[in-house]
Amino acid sequence: MALADWANLAGLVGVGLLAYPALIVNRYARLLARLARIPRNSDDPTAAELRARTEDGLIAIRDGWSFGKSLCLIGGTALAALSYALPLFPVLWHLVVPAAIANGG
Repeated sequence: MALADWANLAGLVGVGLLAYPALIVNRYARLLARLARIPRNSDDPTAAELRARTEDGLIAIRDGWSFGKSLCLIGGTALAALSYALPLFPVLWHLVVPAAIANGG
């Protein structure tokens, strides 16, 4: 496989790994936006119930965050960065190595 193929594969896997935590963060953000729209000091029992259910949903998402989801986030970011860095290696190799040899290093 060529270096560009490895870069494409790293980018594809990185995006796939980032998709799972992104869906969870999206759900969390939507619940936060809903919570911000609910009045805090309302005598309306419907608003109080909606606020309690929304807060329970936020707590469930927070408590459901696992080490595996963190690894997906970190690994996906690293692979996506690697997909951009891989094509630069030949360029840097041809620039840095001859300069180092010329300088005696």
